[in-house]
Amino acid sequence: MSFAIGLNSVTDGIVKEYPDLDSVTIFTPPNVALMAMSSSPLLDKFMRFHMVVQRHSFKQLAGLPPGASLSTLVRGKHVDITENSRVSQVMSINGVAITAPDLFVSKNFVVHGIARALNMDELSSMSR
Repeated sequence: MSFAIGLNSVTDGIVKEYPDLDSVTIFTPPNVALMAMSSSPLLDKFMRFHMVVQRHSFKQLAGLPPGASLSTLVRGKHVDITENSRVSQVMSINGVAITAPDLFVSKNFVVHGIARALNMDELSSMSR
């Protein structure tokens, strides 16, 4: 399952839950990360955990200090900037490197490719 198909499957719920949401940043892992979840109830949480409120280009993320938190679309959960080196242009979110910055950019969202899926351990027992 591709990330785009997973995103499409949760879009209606996101729009209902966040009617005023006008922009997002999406961190997309390799497609392989989704194959095990294609029919899992965790898919919705997985997708939402890889999306943060507001559109952040790579340049904007690079302006944030390590430790800065970004709110995800899982209520009460956030991801953190864990590495930010302007010299080497290495940036990590929750310890996962952004490998394809600004993969797709529009007025309302930006997509960044990441090396692997973000750790979902703490979310597996949560309800939305």
